Amino acid sequence: MKVLILNKNKFGEILVSSYYSSLGLTIIKIEHLQSTVMGENDITINFGKKEVKTDEELDGVIKINYSGRFDSIVINSQIENTSEIFNFIKLYDKKINYSYARMPILRQDLKNQHEIKFTVITKHVPQVSSNVKFRATIIQEHKEVADDVTFLKIVS
Repeated sequence: MKVLILNKNKFGEILVSSYYSSLGLTIIKIEHLQSTVMGENDITINFGKKEVKTDEELDGVIKINYSGRFDSIVINSQIENTSEIFNFIKLYDKKINYSYARMPILRQDLKNQHEIKFTVITKHVPQVSSNVKFRATIIQEHKEVADDVTFLKIVS
């Protein structure tokens, strides 16, 4: 009889333990398998500038260098200390009207598996300036496998 047990060590390596049992004799064989570790540049999110004004269109690009399987890409925007959001108005130069802070894009809907181009706009009017966080995430089976964050300012 053969029993397999999978464990991860503190370095993220997957350990496979095989136990062979017959006639009261147990042989243990431990193998090391290379696991996919999240890379630094698996996904990146960039904008052409670091400051934006109210009602100004802001073009963004997400680059995907992830070689593993994934189901979707999610783009989040958050304006600090407010409930206001950025609206997604273009995806691959096609006009859309997506008025939520979190936009998922299924893998099968990606025109280009390595790059997503989008445009956002906000109605938020800051007192002086407001900090904004954009986050792009790769999702596989409801788990985040890679992400990137960038910060901007909304200025008056």
